[in-house]
Amino acid sequence: MRLTLESRQTRVVRRSAATVALLSVAVPVVGALAARGLVSDKAEDGTTTVAVIQGNVPRAGLEFNAQRRAVLDYHVKETLRLAAKVKAGKVAKPDVVLWPENSSDVDPFADAQAYTDIDEAAKAIGAPISVGGVVARDGKLYNEQILWDPVKGPTDTYDKRQIQPFGEYLPMRSLLGPSTRIGPPWSARTSAGAPSRASSP
Repeated sequence: MRLTLESRQTRVVRRSAATVALLSVAVPVVGALAARGLVSDKAEDGTTTVAVIQGNVPRAGLEFNAQRRAVLDYHVKETLRLAAKVKAGKVAKPDVVLWPENSSDVDPFADAQAYTDIDEAAKAIGAPISVGGVVARDGKLYNEQILWDPVKGPTDTYDKRQIQPFGEYLPMRSLLGPSTRIGPPWSARTSAGAPSRASSP
């Protein structure tokens, strides 16, 4: 009697496990098939013109803060130069302008001149600029992409989540000891963004 009961219980457990396994495979497949009519992989009509600005990085003769300012200035000047070409009819007006990561290591939310310069560039080109900035918030630094609208100013932001060792933070810094000299790039640790951070200030 006991063996029969244990055998039945084992079969019930096995059937339950098999049912769960089957559902875990079948439900996503059925859901994907049902959603096919809602999602299209066909190309949409129209085009988007994207301008990519690479403002260069000065090295010789500049201390750290001056270099950061020069990098931002280069990107602003190149964007203004592009805006002049657009106005002259030499090139098409872009729908969006892309600046690379760290194009503004000067925090535009804390530095009024940086804010003004980026805003001037966006207004001149008449298109949103995706600005790669380093932003201080709540005592931490974030590698942040800022969408800068020519009318509204900074709108959406995205914080980089996968920060790079030695490039954005110093691994095992505590092992170096308090007497180790660390230059300005390592003076503050870049922090990883939240998994779903995308905000409109």
